[in-house]
Order: sequence, then C-alpha cells, then structure tokens
Amino acid sequence: MAEHPPREEHWYLLPAAVAVVSRCYSAAILLALHSIPGMRPSLLTVWDAAWYLRIPDSGYHGGVVHGGHDFAFFPAWPLLIKIASLGIFPLPETGFVLANGLFVVAAVLIWRVLADRLDAATATAGVVLLAFAPSAYVFSLPYAEALFLVAAGSYFFVRPESPWRLAATAFAMFTRIAGAGLVSSALARAAMTRGRARLAAL
Repeated sequence: MAEHPPREEHWYLLPAAVAVVSRCYSAAILLALHSIPGMRPSLLTVWDAAWYLRIPDSGYHGGVVHGGHDFAFFPAWPLLIKIASLGIFPLPETGFVLANGLFVVAAVLIWRVLADRLDAATATAGVVLLAFAPSAYVFSLPYAEALFLVAAGSYFFVRPESPWRLAATAFAMFTRIAGAGLVSSALARAAMTRGRARLAAL
C-alpha cells in the first residue's frame, strides 16, 4: 500500500470549521422554522427523531406502537442518547447536541480520507458539499445519520489491516442497516487480495 504524503499540522481545523459553520447555518434555519406560527411544537421530534427518542425513554416494544415497529430503528443511537442524557437532560436536546457534535467529527474523518486518497482541494469541496447540501439539515436533528458517518469515516480512516476496522463495522451495523455496505466493502477487498491481506479483510 502506497504511503500517504506527510500530513500538515492542524489539518483538521479546516474541515472542523466547515462543519461548525454548516451546523450553525442549519440550526439557524431550524430555529427560524420553529418560530413560524402553527409550526409543530418541536422540530427536534419530527419523523424518525420521534422514534429514536421514544426508545431511550420507554425501550423497545414487541408489537405495533404508534402505528409502526420501533425495532426497525437500530440501538446504537438511542443508547448513546440515553447515556449522554445522564437521566437529567431532555432527550431531544441531548440528541440535538450529540448529532451536531458528531457531524463535526465525521466531517474531519471524511476530509482526511478524501485528502489521503485524492487531494486536499477535493476533500474540502466534498466536505463543503456534504455539509451544505439541502438535505444536510438532518445532521442537526436527533437522527442516527451523524453517528453512522462517524462509524463509516472511522472504517476508511484506519488502515485496512487495523483491528479497529472490525470495531467500526460492528458499530456501524448497530447504528444503521447501511452498515452492511462496509461489510460488502470488506468482502470486495478480500476477493481482490490474498494471504494475510485477505484474512485481515475477512
């Protein structure tokens, strides 16, 4: 495997700054929408966020609840919200703070992965597009997307032979079903290599 060029000191500041600015932008939009008369009581509890917040509050249910099945939502994100709330802080606000903070971490990891494989300019453009895409507001809501990006970014951040790849894959699988994509990536690498590299991929 080719060695990556030396990394500049404090390289993480640029992607972190892009992520922070984008989260402030998203939060401002959400607050503006929240102030519109007749808007739902809380934008932090709409759609899937409501499911993710009910699970740490009342656990999983074996049957139909609120017109659906809560076991369709994987446990890593609700568990993290439950732990971070310390049983004191409101779950919606805890999820909001976690989601925004995790997106900053994910942006730094993704920038590094792209910079190592392509170049810094492409990495910056990619992170800007990710952070300011029209749908990027979901990374400011109590959704599992930001946590999944951290897991996926960690998978590609570490070297292929690193045991941390297994941990990142397992964590991704406990976060979203899209974690199966990382398993597919590992299987593809195993198919294209042999010997110790194949064993490490498997």
